[in-house]
Amino acid sequence: MFVAALVIILLLSCGCDEGKCGEDILEVSSAVSSEQVYPVGSYERRAAEFAASGADITGREVTDFGEESIFGGIQVESDDNGEPVCTESDGALRFRITDKRFISIGSLTAFVKKHSGTAEAERMRVFFREREGALYLTLGEDGRNVKYWRRYYMNDPVRLTVQAVHSDACRRKYGVLRSDVCFVQEDGVWKLDRLTVTKE
Repeated sequence: MFVAALVIILLLSCGCDEGKCGEDILEVSSAVSSEQVYPVGSYERRAAEFAASGADITGREVTDFGEESIFGGIQVESDDNGEPVCTESDGALRFRITDKRFISIGSLTAFVKKHSGTAEAERMRVFFREREGALYLTLGEDGRNVKYWRRYYMNDPVRLTVQAVHSDACRRKYGVLRSDVCFVQEDGVWKLDRLTVTKE
């Protein structure tokens, strides 16, 4: 009896009315129930699988071509307006590499093999192709077709991101949802900075 009376006194001394306290409780329980719950060890296993494939837990595989990477940026072709040239055909986007170090897929993979090993050099072959005597960064080759794409510009520093959403067939076969290519402008020259591939 004494305990029950003490509880009632404490509740009344909180100074909250019935409706307000009820709302707080509902908010707390809805916040708790919205959290993602993983079976024991499954998150860690999934993280390890992604890490082994070079991706993080969200499934993003990031390849750094920028200033801090072994490449230090890779120069790409720009048009008369000073924008990177993107050609689109057969469900693929292509960006011509004008960096004199990488005139062919052979020179690119030899460079990567020397600095990062054979496995990484082979992985680069998915993203680079030779066409008509030039080297291109490509999105959409080998059945990884692009359904639609768009550009985003930022001014400080000057950056361009091309976001490509892949076809349903690509998603089913390769588990690839989207590719984001980031370019950065340095002294009026556009350079490939980063490629992020988002997987399921």
